[in-house]
Amino acid sequence: MNEPRNGGVGLLQMVIALGLIALLMAILLPQLSNVASNKPSSVKSQTKDSQSLYGVMQGLATLSGGGVNEMPLPSKLDRRHDTVPATAFAGPGGVDPGKDTSANFFSVLIYQGVVMPEQLVANGEPNFDIEVDRDYQRGSPDAAVNPARAQWDPAFSADFYSPQGGNLSFAMQCLKNEDRFIPPSGRPMFSHRGPEITQAPIYGNGYVDWVAADPASLTLDEETGDWSGAIAYRDGHVDYVHTMHPLNYNTDSGAPQLDLLFYDEFDDEAQINAFLAIFVEAGEERGDFVGVWD
Repeated sequence: MNEPRNGGVGLLQMVIALGLIALLMAILLPQLSNVASNKPSSVKSQTKDSQSLYGVMQGLATLSGGGVNEMPLPSKLDRRHDTVPATAFAGPGGVDPGKDTSANFFSVLIYQGVVMPEQLVANGEPNFDIEVDRDYQRGSPDAAVNPARAQWDPAFSADFYSPQGGNLSFAMQCLKNEDRFIPPSGRPMFSHRGPEITQAPIYGNGYVDWVAADPASLTLDEETGDWSGAIAYRDGHVDYVHTMHPLNYNTDSGAPQLDLLFYDEFDDEAQINAFLAIFVEAGEERGDFVGVWD
C-alpha cells in the first residue's frame, strides 16, 4: 500500500497561499503607499511653500537695502516707460502707480536675480492655468517697450484667466502707501492666495463669519470650506496658519478688530489693515487695485 504524500499536498497549498499573498500585496500596496504619503506630502508642501515665501522676503530685503530703503516699486523703476507703456496714473517725473501690479512687482524680483520663477508657483498648485514661467527673459526681454533698458520682463503673468495663463500662486499686500520695506514689522506682505470675500466678519450680537464669493474656490479646503496657508510678514518671518484673520487692526474708532487678509475693511480710513490679492490692476488708491480670484 502506498503512503499518503503529505509533503506534496503541503507544497501545493503553500504555492497557492503565496500566490494569493502576492495578489493581495499587488492590490493593497499602492493604496497603502498613498495613505502613508498623504500627510507627509501635505507637510512637505507647506514647508516648501513657506521656504519659498521666506526666500522672496530675503530677496526683497536685499533689494531694499536690508529694509532701510524704498522697496523696488515698478512705478518708480520704470519712470521712462521703457519696460511697459505709461498708464492713466502716470504723474510728474514719470512715477506711475498703475504699474504696481503683482505681475510687475514679482517680475522685478526675478529680473534682479533675487527670486526664481519656480519659487512663485505653490507646490501642488490646484489651478492648472498657473504654471512656472520657464521662458522668463532676464536680459533685453522681447515684450518690453525698449528691451535694452527694461527693468523686468513684462511677459511674466499673474492673470491666470488670460490666454497665456498665470505664473504666480501667491497674493501680495496692496502696494498703496507701501513705499518702505519694514515698518510696521508685524504686517503681512505675501501669502498663499485666498478667495474673493463679499462680506467681512460681523461681530457683536449675532456673529457672522466671512462669506466667499465662490464657496467652491480652489483656495478653500474642499471638506471644511476653510482657508489655510503660509504668510510672510514684513520682519521676514513666515507662519503657516489655518485662519484668514490671524491679526487685528484698529478701526477708525480705535477698537481692535480681526483683520481679514483678503478684504479691505471699510472702517479703516488710515488703510493700515491687510489687503492681499493677486492684483492685475493698480493705481493711486486702494480702490484702483483689482484682484483676480479663483
